[in-house]
Amino acid sequence: GATAILCGTFIYSVMNNSRFNAESFQASATSSTGNNISILNCVPLLQKTLRDPSSVTCKMACAAVRHCIRSLCSSTYSEIGLQLIIDLLNLKDNSYWLVRTELLETLSEVDFRIVSFLERKAQHLHKGNHHYTGLLKLQDRVLNDV
Repeated sequence: GATAILCGTFIYSVMNNSRFNAESFQASATSSTGNNISILNCVPLLQKTLRDPSSVTCKMACAAVRHCIRSLCSSTYSEIGLQLIIDLLNLKDNSYWLVRTELLETLSEVDFRIVSFLERKAQHLHKGNHHYTGLLKLQDRVLNDV
């Protein structure tokens, strides 16, 4: 869970400090530090922690996503942001009420105007591992299912 928070903070910081141009920021950071960490390395960890059997880990992963989801959706990594929102929706059935509360707090900070625009743009996400067919309609799913 704490690692997820670290990843969410890293993603947010890279996006904020680079003014949403993460590639150039990461290239300069890699050349100066020699460390090859990137946003693309952090996202699978966030996705994995959102599926963790531990409720505490899921709650912390949800908080980590809340920290960086706006930045991701407003950047060139917008499809990753959409995928994280889809992954978040799986937490709606979690038995631990604090996870569901954290989920609601996270979803309340999502700008669904951007999400709606991105849904129309991201054609390959309409069919995938999440078993949705057709348009994602994430705002409708949030309002009606969560």
